Amino acid sequence: MVRKAFLLFLMLLATVSSVWCATIGYVYGNQVSSVDFDVPPKVGTKFVDSNNNVLIVAKSLEKAVVFDRISTSSSVEEGSALTYKGRDHSVFARVSLANALVGYSVSTALHPVRPVVLAGFTYSTKRLFVSAGLEADVILSNLWDSSFTFIEDGGVLGWCTLGAFVLPSVAFACSYGVAYRHYIGSFRWELGVSWLRGTGSILYKTPYIGLGVSI
Repeated sequence: MVRKAFLLFLMLLATVSSVWCATIGYVYGNQVSSVDFDVPPKVGTKFVDSNNNVLIVAKSLEKAVVFDRISTSSSVEEGSALTYKGRDHSVFARVSLANALVGYSVSTALHPVRPVVLAGFTYSTKRLFVSAGLEADVILSNLWDSSFTFIEDGGVLGWCTLGAFVLPSVAFACSYGVAYRHYIGSFRWELGVSWLRGTGSILYKTPYIGLGVSI
């Protein structure tokens, strides 16, 4: 019985390894792809190569998987082994002259569109708000073939969420904004402009800075 269970475990391990054991097949400028996945991973799945470069599946075809570069720690090389990391979960904080907030987003099959949730606090009116919506990331390395880090690891991030001010009273709230973002390893920083609207013509428009981490 124990021997059968052990053999079953080895077969399962071999199957899982064959599904996710792959290498980078082609690198052309900033374009990265692989053709040796037995089972193509889903769009939005994160991988890390042998040089600790972070890649996310942008297209998953029957015979090829195309990646977006997210964070480049070293050169991206053909033959580099890819390690499966699942979905990309991000937590972040944004601080402006009008409010401060924390947020969470996760990569999905809609990549580069991600669901996002926010919770924050306004300084002047001392109100708490929560909201949820979508964010989208324009990855600059897809537009320009450059090794300059602010392009290679940079992007333009935009979001829009709907929710409510919850304290001291309940009222409608809408948050949206646009920013430049840049990854350094698993960490990212943002510099942009955000808007926070609410019932009764409440409006906050302000530049902000943000810090986040992918987990």
